[in-house]
Amino acid sequence: MLQRNQSQPQTLAFTVINAETGIGIRNARFDLYKDNRRISSSQSDADGRVTFGSLAAGAYRLIQTTFPEQLRGLSVQYDIRLDNHGVVRLGGEVVRAMRVLNFPKRVKA
Repeated sequence: MLQRNQSQPQTLAFTVINAETGIGIRNARFDLYKDNRRISSSQSDADGRVTFGSLAAGAYRLIQTTFPEQLRGLSVQYDIRLDNHGVVRLGGEVVRAMRVLNFPKRVKA
């Protein structure tokens, strides 16, 4: 979710969740890139929340760099666009409440 405030930098916040249980996941690490340069890193808190602050409008790439034990992500990178009106787009679609899914690893028998 992006907090609206056109005159100030924006905040990108989302939740990392276990896709099977719906519970927030702690210690998932993400890097945020702009113009192919890492500008920030953040880690999910105990409830799975991740926050990046002080962002201007533009295109960003979000990459999950670490997964908690026994979990994996559906995708490890996300192309995000923030506009001047506080709207977040992920893959061209407007996102109201962003969630990143992590899935339990399956052990082959």
